Order: sequence, then C-alpha cells, then structure tokens
Amino acid sequence: MSDDTPTEGLPEPGGPTRRPAVPPVIGNYRPIRRLGEGGFGEVWLAKQEKPVARKVALKLIKPGMNTRQVIARFESERQALALMDHPYIAQVFEAGETETGRPYFVMEYVKGLSVTQYCDKHKLTTRERLNLFIEICRGVQHAHQKAIIHRDIKPSNVMIVEHDDKPIPKIIDFGIAKATSQELTDQTLFTQEGHVVGTPAYMSPEQADDTTGDIDTRSDVYSLGVLLYELLVGALPFQNTELARAGADEIRRRIREEDPPRPSTRISSLGNITQTTASNRKTDPPSLARHLRGDLDWIIMKALEKERARRYGSPNEFAADIERHLTDEAVLAGPPDAGYRLSKFVRRHRMMVAAAAVVIVALVAGLGLALWGLARANQAEELARQDEASARHVAEFMVDLFEAPDPTQARGREVTAREVLDRGVEKIQGGLDEQPRTRAMLMETMGRVYRVMGLYDQAAPLLEEAVEIHDTADGEELATALFELGTVRLWQGNLEQAETLSRRSLALREGSLGVDHPDVADVLNTLGNTMQHQGRLDEAQEAHLRALTIREKAFGLDGIQLGQSIHNLATLHHERGDYSHAEALYRRAAELEKNAHGPDNHNYASSIHTLAIVLQSQGRYDEAIEVELQSLDIRQRVLGNDHPHVSFSLTTLGNLYRAVDRSAEAEPLFRRAIEIGDNSWGPMYPEVRWMRRSLASALLEQDRMTEAREILDWLLDRSEAEEREEILPPTLNALGTLYAKQNQLSEAEASFRRALEIDERIEGSDSPYLAAALEGLAGVHRDGGKPNAALKLYERAIAVLEPSVPDEDPDLIRIRSAYNACRESVGEPS
Repeated sequence: MSDDTPTEGLPEPGGPTRRPAVPPVIGNYRPIRRLGEGGFGEVWLAKQEKPVARKVALKLIKPGMNTRQVIARFESERQALALMDHPYIAQVFEAGETETGRPYFVMEYVKGLSVTQYCDKHKLTTRERLNLFIEICRGVQHAHQKAIIHRDIKPSNVMIVEHDDKPIPKIIDFGIAKATSQELTDQTLFTQEGHVVGTPAYMSPEQADDTTGDIDTRSDVYSLGVLLYELLVGALPFQNTELARAGADEIRRRIREEDPPRPSTRISSLGNITQTTASNRKTDPPSLARHLRGDLDWIIMKALEKERARRYGSPNEFAADIERHLTDEAVLAGPPDAGYRLSKFVRRHRMMVAAAAVVIVALVAGLGLALWGLARANQAEELARQDEASARHVAEFMVDLFEAPDPTQARGREVTAREVLDRGVEKIQGGLDEQPRTRAMLMETMGRVYRVMGLYDQAAPLLEEAVEIHDTADGEELATALFELGTVRLWQGNLEQAETLSRRSLALREGSLGVDHPDVADVLNTLGNTMQHQGRLDEAQEAHLRALTIREKAFGLDGIQLGQSIHNLATLHHERGDYSHAEALYRRAAELEKNAHGPDNHNYASSIHTLAIVLQSQGRYDEAIEVELQSLDIRQRVLGNDHPHVSFSLTTLGNLYRAVDRSAEAEPLFRRAIEIGDNSWGPMYPEVRWMRRSLASALLEQDRMTEAREILDWLLDRSEAEEREEILPPTLNALGTLYAKQNQLSEAEASFRRALEIDERIEGSDSPYLAAALEGLAGVHRDGGKPNAALKLYERAIAVLEPSVPDEDPDLIRIRSAYNACRESVGEPS
C-alpha cells in the first residue's frame, strides 16, 4: 500500500487519495467519521458512551501540524468557545489532549444546513431571512460581550437547526477568534506578514490590512453585512472566485478600496440567476429589487462601510435597524430627508392614501405600459443584433482557421490538429476585443479541446479568461466556463479550486436549468470526483448517485452518460476494498460505453483500464494484462501516443508485467510513461513520481542496483528540497527494499523506520499506509536473525491492512504468507 497506486479513474488524477485514518478512542469519545477539516484542525463525528450517550463533534489538531503557532490558534478557539454560553453558539463539553499530545475539544454536534442553504431550501421570504439574521446578530453580540471576535463569519460557520419547526442558528468555528480584553493562551497568536487570515469574500478592510493588527468587534459587523447581502441578494458583494485568483496584495487592495454595488443594483445585474434568486424568496425579480431598494440598501451599505467608525457599533445596533425597517420606522442608516420620512408615513398608513393612489395609477398606467413595451422591443432588437454579429464573427473565424495553411510554413508536412488549435488561440488573443462574448465563447471551446487532449496548462488560462468575461452575466455561459475550468483544475490536482468552481457552476445550472437537467449531472460528476480525491467518499457517493438518477431520467437505462456515473460509483467501491462489486460495475459501465459508441472511445478505454486495476488488486494478473492491452491500444489510437492517459495505461501494464516476472518488458513502458508525464505535468507530479518508482523497481528486479539507486536518490532529494515530508514514505520504502536486497540491513532498517515514523505521524497508527514500512522492517529483522521481532511487525502489518482490504488483496496475501513462513522458522505452527 502506498501513494503509488494506479489512479486514473481511481482515487485521484495525479495521485491516490489517502483515506483519513480514524483516530483511536479519545477518553469517552469514539470517532466515527470525519466531518471536515480546516487549515490546521479536523472535525470528527464521535460517539460519547458515558456519562451520557450522544453524538458529538470532536475537533483536534491534524497529525504533524502541532507547531507552536497552530497550537496557539487551536487553543484560542477551544478557550473562546468555553467562555460562551448562548443558545445560538455551539456548546463546548470538554477539552484536553490525546495521549500523543494532540489538543482537542468536544463540542455540540450541529447537524443542519448552512444559513444560505437552509434559507434557499425552505424558500424563506426576505422578511423571514431578516428575522433569522437578527437572531444571528444576537449570538455574535454574546461573543462580543465575552470579549471574543469571531473574525470568520460566513455561511458555513452559521448553521441552522430546527427545534419545534423553528429555525435556530448555531454559530460554529471560532478557529481564528481573537480575544479583545484577555489572553486566551500563553502562546503567541499572530498573523504572518502577507498571509491573510479569514475568508477574503467576508473579510473587513482592517482585517485585510495585515500591517495594523488592529481588529475590533466592528470587523464582525462588516462580515455580518456581507452575510446579510448574500442572504438577500443570492450573491456576494465581491465575487469570491475573483478574490481567489488575486494575490494577497490585490485581495487587500480590493477589500480596502473598492466599493461593492448596492444590493438592489447587484440583483438587477445577475442575469438569468435572478429568477431563481427571487423564486427562492417567494417573489419575482422586480419585486425583490424594489424591496431591497431604500432601507435595506442603506442598512447593508452602512454595515459595509470602509471606515469602521461609520459602521454600526455592534451587532445589536445592526439588528435594531433591521427591526426598525420591519416595523416601518425610520432607520438610522437612511438619509433624514423629507421624502424618506414621507415614504415611511405612507407605509404606516397604507389604507389612508390608497384611494388617492388609485386615481393617479389610472392616469399613468397607459403611458407606463406603452413605454415598457417600447423598451422591451428595443432590448430584443439589440440582443438580436448582438447574436447576429457573434454568429458572423464565429463563422469568419472558423473559415479562416481551417483554410489551407501557407505552403511555405507547412513545408510539405501534414499540419497537426494541435498546430491548428494553437493558431486559433493566437488569433483569438490577437483580436475580438470589441466582441467579448464571442471571444469568451471561442476561448471556452479551445480550452475544452486542449483539456480533451490532456494539455491542461494550455487549457487553464483560456478558460480563466472565459470565466472572467462571462462573470458579469452569471448565466449558462458562465456556468459552462466554470465547469470546464473546474474539470481542468481537477486534473491538475488543484482540488480546492476544482471544488469551488464546480459548486458555483452547479448553483448557476440548477438555477437556470433546473435540478434535473443533464448538464447538472455533468457538474455533479466533476464535483463527486473532486470530493473522492479528497477522501470524502460519502459526499462523493451522494453526488454520483444524484448524477446517476438525473441521467437515468434523461437517457433511460443505457447510454454513455449513464456509463460514466456507474464507472464513478465503481471507483468508490474499489477504493473501499469491495473488489467484486467494483468489478461488476466497471464491466457494466464498459458495456454501456461500448454499445453507445463502439469500442473506439475513451470512456470505454477508461472503464476497462480501471477494470484491469481491479483484477490486479485481486491477483488476477493474466486477465488484467489482456484487458490493459486493449485499453492501451484504444487510447493510443483515439487520443494519440502523447496523451497523459496513455501514460496511465503504460504504467499499469508495466506493473502487471512486473507481477508476472516480466520486468525487462516493463522497463520501456515505464520510460515512455515518464517521458509523457514529465511533458504533461512535470517530474514531481504524484503520478510521475509513481512512474519513476515503478521504473526503479523494475531495474531492481533486474539487479541493476546502481540505476535504480540513482532514480530513488533523485526522487528523495527533490522531495526533501521541496520540504514535502508527506510524500517521502513510498520512496523511503523503495530505498529500504534496495538496501535489503544488497544486504545492507542497517541502512534498510533506517529507511523503513523513517517511512514508518512519518506515516504514523501524518496518517495515524492504524492507517493501512503503514503496512509497506512494517513489512519491510519485518523482513530486515527476519534476515538479521530476529524472527520474534519480525513476527510482531508482520502481525501489526496484517492488523492495519485487514480492516481496509478484502482477503484476496495481494499485499495482504503476501504479508500473511511471510508471517506464516516466519512462524514455521521459529518452530510455531502456521
């Protein structure tokens, strides 16, 4: 077991997923499954057995993250929560340290939805959202009274639970809270220069300015203003994706200097999504914009003032002004002019002025309808002109692109598709500045083609620009560009961005197309794969099952789309060690994909490739080789010899040859895979590291020790130079094997022990990833004349493997066999 497992279609493109190791029982609490993680802590659902039986949330520092600064931040959160006692703040039950010194605390398990998800799911009206927000303000006010500033108020940190059918807010995650009048810990809590603490989209200007360190309770008021903006408008004042792309200095500049649009203005600029936003608030777009205009514009903009002296002084003041709005009283944020006060009079005395209004309405209605009709006609005419111009530009571009190239440039050779594509990108980048919509559409198309060709670094900047151009509309065009860019980020191994982009695309598509549209299933597919690669298998399964349901409704019980969903579900069963179920699903997916488009399609090739890996996992090497040869042949014909997916098949086939003692035949396959991998991702990409270790193993099996050692030393040096300790164990284990084969047992033991120490610290003492180092150490002790010590190590290796793999797993079979042989050597029956 290692991070070298063949992955394409399995744990993750670019490297396998390390499933989070379940921590041991801590005090009275038994961890069940991980709920989430942040930069330094992870949260587990746990079962408390005594003195009461209940589920709790157990938060503890990640293994290997117990630096002085991280511990200081963690203790700050632990003690901040312990200070507070309010129904709207998650309650702390206990705090302490594990046997290995990892700080933890146990808190109320909040099983609910984020405030934005809850409000949209239940379609709360604007008034209902305001009333709920007032309660949130009360909870934050309590924290301030305890001299605690949250500093990271955002939807995911404000959960909503129901009690007697009434929504109750629960504020969680005081992970970067700051005490205003007392020291929460005797360790230093600081922000490194250039490092922005918090979530940029919800961050106050003074929090973004890391040079002052001067944060007070009005910073939370600003964040509450952003939260209310999102609750009412359905969008953020500043788009989070824009901030994510910016550097630290640009993030700070935008937050400090740029004024966000008023909520009523923002809602009018959201395009197609406005209808969904309004529907989620049980109204229509014109009515929603009208309701936001005036009081709510003023209230929110006062909370978002750049100068904190101009904001509300506290969450209670903020809430009080909202209550004034709800009772039609003059709000403090509003301008004190006669027109405003007159409007409040009219709202409080509607019946009195209604009769007079009827006459006026009758007089202006005819004129208003006529003007409205004229405006709509002009708008439709302008849109038609834009579409006609866009179509003309696209047609001209495609004709020019595919015209016969200059014979003097081609020099008699055939012009490749890649050259045509590169030429097209040059033309787009050199023109169409006056047609941004057309430019974005072409960039998105070119980016998609680059992605399909496996040229992710070329695809990414095109798709980024397409997203930026479409970002003003928030329509289906933006959703598609976000989806494509999210898929590219997934294959580049940038899982955080992949998830952010996919979730935004999903929200847009659900809003404009409906929750059961096939395009929604496409995004769910990418989102599910992203979560799977992060080890969040339950969430991934939920996304893939939902995509499968949508596709069954849309396409019936066959088709290539359905095959893709079944394939993805198969990978989850494979990763959980359910090989027989995974094999059946892969075969079903392959059948669907072959029936839909014949054997020469990449979907079919991917399914039989992962089928070969399942067969390999069961030790059925001859069958696996036959299947992988088919996959490789299809990929080379369909994708071309240089596509990165070809390198996956080459490496898997090479390792299958190694398993049946054909290392000499495996060697050229590995070398070709490395060449492709270096060009596609670079030498330190996880898949490419796996390819190099596979080559080193093939050389070792041919007794070419010096060549194998050179490869492993190079990998070790590069990994240590990048200070990436977590990727060292597989290389250390491979070096240990090499030393052992040369009978350098002390060097082998040192290498295996270092790998074991790192994995234990990062993965936990019960992780299956420890098995490789334990097996290697056992072999060293066995060969060094210490069979009893070897037996204990073999027993532990078996113990960590058995819960995660089936009995037919080749690693488990091999270790059990070595264990039995060792027992016989000391005279014990096996």
